[in-house]
Amino acid sequence: MFQKLMNLAGSEGEEGAGVSGELKPAVPVNKAFGADKVVCLVCGKGFTTLKKHIAVSHQMTPKEYRKTFGVPSKTPLVARKYSEAKRKIAQEKGLALKLAEGRKKKAAGK
Repeated sequence: MFQKLMNLAGSEGEEGAGVSGELKPAVPVNKAFGADKVVCLVCGKGFTTLKKHIAVSHQMTPKEYRKTFGVPSKTPLVARKYSEAKRKIAQEKGLALKLAEGRKKKAAGK
């Protein structure tokens, strides 16, 4: 019985390996990157950020994901509105100024 289960698991693993080698985008690449959400090209689900999803659900790094689907490295894997909101919050908190001050202190200390 154990051997039969192993054979079944082995055949499924081989099929999965064949499918992952020839992935086709679930949606067109140019439509996957919107303002409100970014659509995963593997499964077609929408997210605000893709990095964690592709790592957990598809065991891919962003570099592998980009290479598989031909996504340019300059294209962010984050929704535009989400990125803009995070940037606005950082500016309101003055994080850029604090970072610059910290770098000056560190440089002066050396």
